[in-house]
Formats: sequence, C-alpha cells, structure tokens
Amino acid sequence: MAILLMGSRYDLSAFILLFIGLWSYFLHKKSLISIFVLFVFFSLQFIIFIFFYIPPYYRFISGLVWLGGLVFLLLGSKNIHYSQDLLYKYIIGVLCFTSFYIFFEGMVMDVDRPQAYFYEPSFAGLCLYSGAAGVIIILILCKSSKIVKLQLLIIFGILVSAAFLTFSMHFLTFIFSILIFFILLFPYIFTFEFKKILIAFVIIFLIFLVGSTLVLSSHFQSRTDISDPTNLSLLAWLQGYDQMVASIIKSPVFGLGLGSTGNFIFKSEYSDILYSVGKADLTLNDAFSLAFRLIIEIGLLFFLCFVSYLLKRILDFKNFISFKNKHKLDISKSTVFNFVFSLTIILGCFLKEPLYPQSFLYLGIFLFSSIPFLKVGNHIN
Repeated sequence: MAILLMGSRYDLSAFILLFIGLWSYFLHKKSLISIFVLFVFFSLQFIIFIFFYIPPYYRFISGLVWLGGLVFLLLGSKNIHYSQDLLYKYIIGVLCFTSFYIFFEGMVMDVDRPQAYFYEPSFAGLCLYSGAAGVIIILILCKSSKIVKLQLLIIFGILVSAAFLTFSMHFLTFIFSILIFFILLFPYIFTFEFKKILIAFVIIFLIFLVGSTLVLSSHFQSRTDISDPTNLSLLAWLQGYDQMVASIIKSPVFGLGLGSTGNFIFKSEYSDILYSVGKADLTLNDAFSLAFRLIIEIGLLFFLCFVSYLLKRILDFKNFISFKNKHKLDISKSTVFNFVFSLTIILGCFLKEPLYPQSFLYLGIFLFSSIPFLKVGNHIN
C-alpha cells in the first residue's frame, strides 16, 4: 500500500518505520555523536541545495525527509526493542503467502511476470530471493532437528520457485549475497559433516537449476547484453551510470544535492537511444540504482561512509558467529535470517531499486542496523 504524490510513490510501511524511528530517537537518551552526525548531514544538504540550486524545492524536501529518515534509523534503531524471533517468523510467513499468491497468478491467471501485491515483479523477486538467502545461511550455520531442516528446505524451494516466476534480475543480488557469506564464513560453513554436505548439494542443485533457466532465457540475456543494449531497463540503468559519472566530475565529494538526480545536464549515448523511442524520462529522476543515486545526490564521501558502516556490521556478524562457534553456543536462527535478509535487500537496492521511501528498503535498513551483536561480559547477545 502506498501514497502516490507528484509522480512519486511513498509506501505506508516506510511512514510507520519512520515514525517508530523518530519516536524511539526522542524517547531515549541521544548520543552526542548521533546528534553531531545528523547536524552535519542536514546542514550540508541545505548548503549544497543553496549553492547548486539544481532540484525543485519539493524534490529536495522529499529527499531530506526520506533519506534523512533512513539516517535516523541507522543512528537510532538500536534503541528500538523487538523480538527477533517473532519478526523472523512474520517475515517468513508473509514471504510464503506471497509465494503462493505468485503461484496462483502465474499458473492459474497465466500472468507472464506475477508480482503478488508488490508494485513491480522486481520488488517481489528481491524480497523472495532475500528470504531464500536467509534460509540458506540458517540451514548451513544453525543446529536444527531433521524436521526443522526439512521445513526450511521446503520453504527455500517455495521462495526460490516463486522468485523465479517473477523473472527478476535480483537473482544476481541473491548469488552475490550468498557468495559474500560463503567467503566470510568459510571456516564455519565448509565442515566435513555429511548432513551439511547433503544440504549444500541440494541447495546448489536448486540454485543451478533456477540460475541456468534464467540465464538462458531471452528476458535475462536482453538485460545483461551491455555490448549491444536494446532493452529499455538496461538502457535506463546505463543512463543512470553515465549520470553518476557526470555528477562525480561536477561535485565528487558532496554530490549535487538531494533531489538533483535527473535535474542537471549530462551526456549519455543511452539517453539519445531512449529519446529516439519516446522514453527520454525513463527513471531519469532516480538513476535506476540506489548506489548511483546516492553518489549523485550526497557524493562519494557520505556514500563511502555508508559502505564502511555496512562492512563494519558484516564484520560484527562474522565475529558473532565466530564467538558462538568458539564457545559451542547455539546460533539464533532469527538473528541469522534477519541479518542476511536485510543485507540482501540493501544490496538489491544498490543494484536497481533507487527510491528512498520503499517499504523493503526501510525494513532492510531498520533490521540491518538494529540487530544486536554486543559483547556482554563473556557472552554475545
């Protein structure tokens, strides 16, 4: 559910999470570092807006509210207390319901690219693949009974099958995310246990089956043929890349200001192609990629700060797993799933989901920044 206003879409879930983040932030004792970061960020955005004066005021305000909301969640969500286990079960339940809805659309209603209740098939695919990634890491890292492992394998099969029907390019996000965790957690994943080897074999077979079918499809190939791009989505993505490069040349450190995407002149051969087919404005104002848009609007400095934060949290997760293994403690399924799910969501948005007020981006940022990996005495929560 979303509000459509002035050519933009604002998901209601983002409103809810933004309100919770703000409420929690003002209820709890605020750290001086958080206050300083927020002050610097917002002050710089106003200065850049006045200096360049590129975007319309309403786009600047929208960017300030919704990107600012994500910054609030990053800095303040650790003060929001909730049940990791309950949220994990809710997300799995919603994703399974989504999958069955997609099966119904694809097999009964004969929809080419089913999307359930999501705004686009790509959004549905991202969330389903993110859930599947979380289930994989649970199966490999966490101790479970045979029944639970079987249940998780079935859930994984359901999520991947439904994601496949969306023909989403986020299969690439899924593979990239899994590779990150496999490389990061190599000592804990690749042990010579028959059960783990069997589970790994089943998972790899399912991924290979889905992946080979997707890669060989004309839909996938048309969206990855950079040498001779004809697909509109690929052309829009390449145009976004050129726009990002142009912004770095104009203002590499601090960007051109919130809302500036699509509102300054830049050269791109892909823009000419899109113009020739009457699609000159296709994703022009969001650059088709969150990574591209962030670099354009807030510059390389803040973008690299955010990437550094992501890397820090990933290392925190690795240390969490290392500690649990060292002391032979059970690893929480909910913590593993929620972290992997949220990171995959963020990576997918970096690739090709650029809108700030998207429900899954807000949920991903909230989960990613709020999951506790704190050492307390000799234990990790």
